Amino acid sequence: MAKVEIPEGQAGGTSSGKRYSDMYIEKELIGSKIKEFSGLLLKTEFTEIIEKFLFESLGLLQGGPKLPDLFSVIISKLFGPYGLIILDPSLPGIQTMALKHAYFDIENHDEIEKAISCSTGLLEKNGYHSQLKLEKNAMNFYIVRDGTRYRVYRKNKNTYFFGKTILNKPELKKYLCQNPSSLSLNVVLRPLLQDSILPVLSTVCGPGEVSYFAQLKGVYEAAGKKTGIIWPRFSATVIEKKVEKSLIKTETGFENINPDRKAMLDRAASLAAGVNIDSAIKDFEDMVMLKLNEIKKLFKENGLTLDSPFCRIENNIKREAEVLKKKITSEINNKKTEVSAGIQKILENVFPEGNLQERIFSIFYYINKYGFNFTDEILKVSSVKDFTHKFILFGRN
Repeated sequence: MAKVEIPEGQAGGTSSGKRYSDMYIEKELIGSKIKEFSGLLLKTEFTEIIEKFLFESLGLLQGGPKLPDLFSVIISKLFGPYGLIILDPSLPGIQTMALKHAYFDIENHDEIEKAISCSTGLLEKNGYHSQLKLEKNAMNFYIVRDGTRYRVYRKNKNTYFFGKTILNKPELKKYLCQNPSSLSLNVVLRPLLQDSILPVLSTVCGPGEVSYFAQLKGVYEAAGKKTGIIWPRFSATVIEKKVEKSLIKTETGFENINPDRKAMLDRAASLAAGVNIDSAIKDFEDMVMLKLNEIKKLFKENGLTLDSPFCRIENNIKREAEVLKKKITSEINNKKTEVSAGIQKILENVFPEGNLQERIFSIFYYINKYGFNFTDEILKVSSVKDFTHKFILFGRN
């Protein structure tokens, strides 16, 4: 995996607390990174077009651009035809609108915390993980001062602090009112602001956002609001021709694709051996244990109790059976290096760095191979009514 990075110092960042929306980057630096990025791409008929596209995006910005501005232009040029509208939460007008939500947090923080804790408890009780972790006495907004973003904490019901600044409740409200541009909402209040600016019937969410909303229902109720219908977004993995070939060679069905490399190799080894290794070893182990129990029972009927040595033998048999399974699997894999390489290719493409493609791969990887109509082709097979994850076969003649 190759990454093109801009060091924080070159992006104007002087501390870990600085917001991305406050970082201005010289156009020359971005231009050099575009060149570096295009240089990493496999040369195709689309490579120069991509480079031109990125430089045109950069050219639409005035002066030293900020990262959100640059990405907004790129995303707008890519997805504008589908009706995309982008709102920047750092715009002064939106930050002023955010004030009432910060006030809501100040006045109702205990109720908000209780609502989130209750929802979290219900989720975890039913086997789900909690996306949002509460920090004790931490408010749900930040204050930006001198380029650094500080989390606001509550010392008691009337005293708050951020950095080295301590304010009582009226002073905190007054500070926010006089400095709305310093306010930055966190994941708890951000959805409330979004739904206040753009009231919605339904919110289309990825898995992480769905998890957040599951914990925020009580917060909405405390604010006298309702969430829109939470609608899972279309989810898919792109299967290119090279990966499809590996799936066929390794006899791996889509239902067998697993981020656990060992599980996939074990299955491939069983297929290569012409027998289910797990089942064969289990049958062997059961057969030995059955005979051992017969001997144990015979001794017991004759007044001999030998639980300890028999227990030790049982443990040894289980351990040796597992060793035998690993030896067989290893031997088959050594003989079937092509299968092992195929599994590796599948994992590297389907679960890059152990994650879904959408979290790792740049869309330009695919555009560089299939052109700018790649998104149109994906849209053709997407369905808003089907929530199951899809595998899209791409690159076929």
